[in-house]
Amino acid sequence: MTHSLFRFSIILFCFLSSTLSFGGCFEGKAQLLSEVLYPSTVTNKPTTSTVGKKTIPSNQLVWAKAQGNLNIPFDRVFDKLKDHKMTAGEDISEFEVTVIKKDLIEDRFEHHDVHFIVKPFPFFTVEWDEAWNYDLQEGTKKDPIKILISYEKISGTTHIKHLCGNILISKVSDSVTDVFMYEEVNATQRNEKDTEKSLLKIFQNIGKN
Repeated sequence: MTHSLFRFSIILFCFLSSTLSFGGCFEGKAQLLSEVLYPSTVTNKPTTSTVGKKTIPSNQLVWAKAQGNLNIPFDRVFDKLKDHKMTAGEDISEFEVTVIKKDLIEDRFEHHDVHFIVKPFPFFTVEWDEAWNYDLQEGTKKDPIKILISYEKISGTTHIKHLCGNILISKVSDSVTDVFMYEEVNATQRNEKDTEKSLLKIFQNIGKN
């Protein structure tokens, strides 16, 4: 059990306007909440869990949303989320990261190109590439208050037809960071509970001291 305390909830999906700038990957026109609700207390157990599906003309998407307060400073949470060992699924056999820090748009901290490899059976591999961006949303680069991490599959296996997500981290205090996540996916043998499990795992990983 981690010593970091957090409040966690998978929130029912709805279409809401947002003042934040998100990536263009979302075929279900999904957007994160424009306001992050900061609880006055934190606990060390998940509270509720809800997931869902969304049918659009070209896709059958499954999704999950999550929000939680971590008793960890903002900068440390950000550093953890730049480490793909923290966010990669348990089925990932290996991955390779190319980090780009130069010639980026003004409010972008980093861009990562990540190549993933899964080896589910002998002599059989599944490979794909994802693009990850780390963008300032509020504050300054030297003193950020909100950072949005956006990722999407850009090439590779046809077993993953569609995958993208956002992680919004917000500074609540010097020692508390709010983390809000959304992911949608259309992939072989991937259901909404799998998506929920992956978000829970990210919280578990970044919540460890």
